Amino acid sequence: MRFSQLKVTAQALQKNGIEFSLVFSVFLLGFSFYSLFFVVQSVSVATSIHPTISNAGYLDLVDMKNQIPSDSIIVVFDHSVGYWVRYVDDVDIGQLSPDVWQ
Repeated sequence: MRFSQLKVTAQALQKNGIEFSLVFSVFLLGFSFYSLFFVVQSVSVATSIHPTISNAGYLDLVDMKNQIPSDSIIVVFDHSVGYWVRYVDDVDIGQLSPDVWQ
C-alpha cells in the first residue's frame, strides 16, 4: 500500500467520523494478539521436540561403529533408529528379506 493510498483511506475514515489513529490502534492490537498466538505455539513445539533415541543409545551406536564391517547391511525394525544407525555408523540400512541372506 502506498502512502498516498493510506492518506486517502485516512481521509475517508475521517469523513465518516472515525479517527485513523483509532483504526490503526485496533489493527495493532489485533496483530499483537495474532503474533502472540504464534509465539506461544512456536515455543510450545520447540520445547517438546526431542531426539528419537536416548543419549545412552547414541553412545552405544558410537561404540558399535568399529565393530561393524564396512560392507555390512544393518537391518532395523524402527526407521527412526535406522536413521541414527546410518548417520552415526555410516552403513547401509536394509529391509529383512531373503536377498539379505545371499
